[in-house]
Amino acid sequence: VSVLYCLHLSMSLEAVSPKKQREVNEMTGKPFQIQKSGDSVIDTFRQRMLERSANGGFNGLRRLLRLMDDNSDNKLTPQELADGCKLFHLDYSTADIEKLFKFLDRDRNGYVSLTEFIRGLRPEMSMRRKNLVLKAYGLLDVNGDNTVTMDELKELYDATQHPQVIAGKKTVDEIIIEFAATWDKDGDGIVTQCEFMDYYADIGANIDNDDYFELMMRNAWHMSGGEGACRNTSCLRVLVTYKDGRSQVVEVKDDIRLNRKDDDAIIKKLEEQGIENIKKIETHA
Repeated sequence: VSVLYCLHLSMSLEAVSPKKQREVNEMTGKPFQIQKSGDSVIDTFRQRMLERSANGGFNGLRRLLRLMDDNSDNKLTPQELADGCKLFHLDYSTADIEKLFKFLDRDRNGYVSLTEFIRGLRPEMSMRRKNLVLKAYGLLDVNGDNTVTMDELKELYDATQHPQVIAGKKTVDEIIIEFAATWDKDGDGIVTQCEFMDYYADIGANIDNDDYFELMMRNAWHMSGGEGACRNTSCLRVLVTYKDGRSQVVEVKDDIRLNRKDDDAIIKKLEEQGIENIKKIETHA
């Protein structure tokens, strides 16, 4: 069903309730700079929404969607978007609403989810976030050709111990395909850099704080580094006893491909980090 058809079902917009209008009026509009798309309908909508959300934060944008969401199902229909534009004093035509809805409804399922709403309003990911996502992608992309195949995912994700594989209900390849589907939106068996970036743009749309986003990425992908609250906490720490009797806890850096049960592999990884004269390690100190 086309957006135009849905709108034609009910183009006589109902009057805004006094309570809802008071809520809108309480959301003080403040100047907010947006990255312009070049389309006046989209840019005006984004500008108005971001100003009304006070600072473009997740909670403010979620409140905006709830004000538009008449049936409280956390998503917008074309009609709800049209009513919402009226609520915020945006005088859009049917064609304008159709254009705006197509812009927001990225998966073309006929609804605008909270994530799609926020993605459509917020600016692109900061370079700080993009660099973290690209670094994580590099961990998947073993041969550096800017594509990640199912074979490369197998090297990272050992599906042989998956309960459904052990039970004989699914094959290793089937589990890997399910794992990859998180990023491989077109289902061609290859995770592109663009698909991976797009996935984390959706995740990041719900995260206001860059420091929290960095911590999430570092811990999820076992990327060492970070300062203060952003510092990685997921990489393996081991108690190293040196040949001279000293001992200290050492981080095994960037350990996502490391077999944590293989002491020889851990020691080799530590030596690559410049840790020398190791007598033994303890992984459960």
